[in-house]
Amino acid sequence: SAQSTTAVRQAAAADTGGSGDGPSEWTLPDSATVSSACATGAPELAVNGVPESAVEPQQRHQPEDSAASPHPNHREMLSYAELELNYNDERDAWSDAMRRVERLTQRDSFALTTDAARLPGNERRNRYADLVPYDWSRVRLAGSPGGSDYINASRLDLRRAGREYLITQGPLPHTSSHFWLMTWQAGSRGVLMLCRTLEADCLKKCARYYPTAQEPRLDFPDVHLTVELLSESPSGPADDPDADPWIERRLRLIHSGGDADDGTRTRDLIHLQFTAWPDFGQPPTGPAAFLNYLAAARAAGLFDDPSAPRLSTARPGPDGPAASSWWTPGTLYGLDPLQELRRMRAQRPGLVQTPGQLRFCFRAIVTGARGLLAAGDGRLPRFRPEDCPDR
Repeated sequence: SAQSTTAVRQAAAADTGGSGDGPSEWTLPDSATVSSACATGAPELAVNGVPESAVEPQQRHQPEDSAASPHPNHREMLSYAELELNYNDERDAWSDAMRRVERLTQRDSFALTTDAARLPGNERRNRYADLVPYDWSRVRLAGSPGGSDYINASRLDLRRAGREYLITQGPLPHTSSHFWLMTWQAGSRGVLMLCRTLEADCLKKCARYYPTAQEPRLDFPDVHLTVELLSESPSGPADDPDADPWIERRLRLIHSGGDADDGTRTRDLIHLQFTAWPDFGQPPTGPAAFLNYLAAARAAGLFDDPSAPRLSTARPGPDGPAASSWWTPGTLYGLDPLQELRRMRAQRPGLVQTPGQLRFCFRAIVTGARGLLAAGDGRLPRFRPEDCPDR
């Protein structure tokens, strides 16, 4: 309710010294910490995700009375995500929330460099000049064509969920082989693709880097890899609210060896392409279809092995990996989504770009967590659009 939302907001503001007109701002260690870590070339920066000292927010002081805390532990209390959703909906304040995210991100990224993306020869590997990985969190390729280790991809360490993603732009025609080389070297068993190759049937957003029924085999001799289609389950009709708006492909990745490896090895993986997320918009059915997409990814075993990174071919706006990290039974009680988003943005620029997308993430978090809690077995139930009311 509005009264309970306001009461908890006022209590949180009193505790943190804020005004109560929105979430209080948390602080990060001085940006020089990140700068000096990058300058030393510490090898763990390339492979272990976010350095704790660099981007882990300081813990807020919690009052003794848990009922006055913005992170209550009692089930009868609203979660922080619900409070944020209700607060911004009641005041039509999502634009203000997005501006806070942008302001804090600019502060956090002040000392984060993107030098590798600007090197001669690497610039043409970027789909967008203003969306490139930070040096400290970028993925490094081994044995890449041309001798460069650069790919427009970042390691996204979701420590709370115990997962790691390699999040990348939609491949270009001349970087598709780099994508599959990254997939092979990472040992990944799954790809979550969150865009179509064309937007509005004309604007190309991603090369078709994967095999289809019409072309079931793609060869990438420059990286000694072949990708074969084993099976393909088509997406349902776009005008059917009960249809699944994603395509599941079973692929086989074949490494034919090279100068240092004369053997042939294979790995099977799952490619899930979500087809209902328009660029800079949200799925027309609300969070229901995307929640069901995540349930399909879980059922396919993509989250079974925490040591194998999931791969996501992303584009500027949608933030599926970010949202999926929050959907656990404990999500409703004790997680600050804006704080998590800020931490992820220090690893990969451009995650969530509009007020509408930010609100969508909160709706999905709350709806998904409620479904998990109601199911009681750790599995997402199947959602329908009416399960995700807009207000």
